[in-house]
Amino acid sequence: MDENNLSNQIDIRQIIKEAFLLYKNNFQPFILVGLFYGFAGVVDGILYASFKLKPGGITFLLNILITSWASMVLVEMSSRAFQNKTIDLREAFMSPKQKYWNYVVVACTFFLLLTLGFLFFILPGIFFATIFIFADIVVILENRIFIDAFKRSAQLVSGLFGRVLLFSLLTALIILIPTLILGLLAATPYLKFAKALSVVATVFIAPFVISAQVRLYYAVKAIKKDEEVYDV
Repeated sequence: MDENNLSNQIDIRQIIKEAFLLYKNNFQPFILVGLFYGFAGVVDGILYASFKLKPGGITFLLNILITSWASMVLVEMSSRAFQNKTIDLREAFMSPKQKYWNYVVVACTFFLLLTLGFLFFILPGIFFATIFIFADIVVILENRIFIDAFKRSAQLVSGLFGRVLLFSLLTALIILIPTLILGLLAATPYLKFAKALSVVATVFIAPFVISAQVRLYYAVKAIKKDEEVYDV
């Protein structure tokens, strides 16, 4: 199937709409998990207040460990919701146990690729962000391991690069909202308020973005179900 025919089967606006409806209908459990993202955002302040530790490597590591677990839970919850299955919050919180460290390695590698890509003229970073958008998701939903997770993501995106790129840009703009809030108020007397507002925004934004990524994953997987190379 050629790229145009594949792309025509992906409606990004519809995917965003369906993700928002799922988010709205499961608002309470999603926000409970979103609070973990908020906690990760203030962990540096907690460490400083409790142990006088300044933000650095320890803070960065804790942030990754906390957000990785929360992300895995949200992927599991979103997957169940999109399949019209009941969301068991306790079960969802326990689900990452067997795949956690593999997920952390994949997430850290993805972050490193993006960082290096954006350092080298930005375009490589955008390319990596697009073709590897499903790398973390397939760790959870397909039990893929490290390199295989990146290969699987690239296979899924193949023939759909333009549509997935559009999705990536839209969700990137949403994710940047907390950063924009901080940037606009950083040089004002409202800096502490801006930090608090940024954390609150993250609590609400992270669950929606992850649910949208899971919805896109299922949409892509559905239109490629008859292609042998994409079989799970």
